[in-house]
Amino acid sequence: MCCNFGNGNKIVAVDTGANELLSVGTDGSNLKAIATIPRQTLTNPIFPSGASSSPFEIQAVPTNIAKGPDGAYYISQLTGFPFPEGKANIYRIGSDGKPTVYTDGFTQLTDLAFDTEGNLYALQYANQSLWKGNLDGSVIKIAPDGTRTTILSGSGLESPTALTIGADGAIYVTNRGDRPGLGQVLKIENPKSVPESTSTFSLLALLGTVSVTWLQNGKVKRLKGLPENKLFPK
Repeated sequence: MCCNFGNGNKIVAVDTGANELLSVGTDGSNLKAIATIPRQTLTNPIFPSGASSSPFEIQAVPTNIAKGPDGAYYISQLTGFPFPEGKANIYRIGSDGKPTVYTDGFTQLTDLAFDTEGNLYALQYANQSLWKGNLDGSVIKIAPDGTRTTILSGSGLESPTALTIGADGAIYVTNRGDRPGLGQVLKIENPKSVPESTSTFSLLALLGTVSVTWLQNGKVKRLKGLPENKLFPK
């Protein structure tokens, strides 16, 4: 069971093992499934050996929930082994309880959050299949019209596990959330000023537009090797 939030007198959660969206009363009563996130079939799966095989069914593995401005639930998807690249979806579940693909083409999503303008931010745990060993992740913005912007990809963002939009409009991300003693909180400021792009880009391309700081051990740390006067104005 993972990732729940309150909604009046009930709690809504995703069950990553059963691939379900659940609701339960705050007193523990009336547990029920709202929807089941469907499994997927890979027609040409790629495994660690590099060899292809016959069609292979993978678990959905829903990871988190965000309630949209339209009142629907939006569900992030990690996907099960072999963690295919570009096969993770964001599902929308409306009042009819039927999951539909809101947008697709992601890899191993772990969290979602809406800002006050209706933009949806998706957190990608890794940009490549987990078994490849590269845990560079991404923060991706999806505008209401479907336009995508890569806010941050790699450049110190590694195996991120959760994000939230602060009251100050900044994006807060838990970085290296799977590594005891090495976890961090990143603060990404000025995300609205990033130019729209369909490709990922390095942190250096963000100079003058996005500020990123690491909040660790009660202190603010600047990313090494980046100009202090541009990326982190005093």
